[in-house]
Amino acid sequence: MQKEDQFALWAAKLENLESGVLDDLQEHFEKEDVSVWESFPSDSSQEVVEVKVRGEDEDEEGYQKGELKFLGGAVFQGRFSKDLKNRQGKLYKDERSSSCMEGVWLDGQLDGRVTMDNDYGGLEVVHFKKGVRHGYCLDLGPYVHFSNQGDKPENLKRFSLYRQGEVVGKSYRGMLGGGFMIGKMEGETISDREAVIVMPGHTTAVRGVVLQDQFVRGFWHTVEGTERWENGIPIPQLSQPLSKEVERREKDMWSAPLLCEPWEHQRVQARDSGIDDAGEGLFAKKSLKQGELVALMNGARSPPSLYQEWSDYRIKLDGNTDLDIPESLRSLSAYCATLAHKANHSFTPNCRWGRVDHPRFGCIISLVALRNCLPGEEMTVNYRLPLHYAPEWYRECHRVHLEKNTMEKMKKTKNAEKMPEKSQRVNEAEPEHLRGPG
Repeated sequence: MQKEDQFALWAAKLENLESGVLDDLQEHFEKEDVSVWESFPSDSSQEVVEVKVRGEDEDEEGYQKGELKFLGGAVFQGRFSKDLKNRQGKLYKDERSSSCMEGVWLDGQLDGRVTMDNDYGGLEVVHFKKGVRHGYCLDLGPYVHFSNQGDKPENLKRFSLYRQGEVVGKSYRGMLGGGFMIGKMEGETISDREAVIVMPGHTTAVRGVVLQDQFVRGFWHTVEGTERWENGIPIPQLSQPLSKEVERREKDMWSAPLLCEPWEHQRVQARDSGIDDAGEGLFAKKSLKQGELVALMNGARSPPSLYQEWSDYRIKLDGNTDLDIPESLRSLSAYCATLAHKANHSFTPNCRWGRVDHPRFGCIISLVALRNCLPGEEMTVNYRLPLHYAPEWYRECHRVHLEKNTMEKMKKTKNAEKMPEKSQRVNEAEPEHLRGPG
């Protein structure tokens, strides 16, 4: 297996809740655990104020099924002991909430593996002891990997080890676009002077200062493999620094406009396009796989407006921000820090727009391959401009595209109409045992 795939393989196994990887890590942690426990104060909001029992029969363990309402408004549904301290089921924030945590409470405190809905539609798998986090914590996005579901987008958001409620050692944070960050956490975010941010594709990384999940400054490296494992996380082995120190320039594309992003320049280059009257275009320098991040687009940031002047380079980043390449920076001699703005339009493109969290540029636009692409192939993307105010060249491309599609449909229809007649002649001429399958 290629070295750039090992981190994705590890993440995929960890995300797959049926793989047993998380269970094995937790079992090993518990065997080695020598923590000394003191009593923790009980939460007064967990005082039971209402009990609803469903049915009169108790199960083999003396538990009853029903619903408990707590002083703080939380509602428990499941099975519980007569003294209400031992429970197994789901705890909702309040009567109207659909968000819950599911697990076991011993003597009124969470104990063992607990699953919780997170704020962005995903799932947290957390291990507790005596009511505090103690063991591995896995934070997943909206798509959870199970063995019978096949491939899903990368969705490992965080992975950490806790000891008596405090995170210890290195933690993992997945980043937008397919990269990830590894470093020590302070509170709920990574703050580490020696954090590592690995770019999508897992061949290039930057190591340096990260404060509250945000890169501050550091050096570019290549990823040479795995140096060691810490807290169940593969720690990348990096080359010697490949660059001078780089800093995060999220709000200023004019800083170092000629400082090329080394990861991107390994993949693509800008030169004269093969499309008529298109000027420069973007071309692959190596084979690119479907789903691979191809190129980056940083730009001047501004809020969307109905009154702004037209720009072929303006692209929506999110609901609050557009990225644009000012006219003074559209030539390669003036700006080449990112290159995705050189990709020309096509209604049958080989790339799509995406987003990526980049250590130097922050959250920016990216190009992602829609299919496998060969070295030297021109990279194109559908600009998806509204026809009612798109420029003339775009409307002309759309007209040609529609005409071509119409001609292809007519040709297919004619071929389909001829097929029965041809098939009949073949059937009459050939013995039954010589016919093909279709």
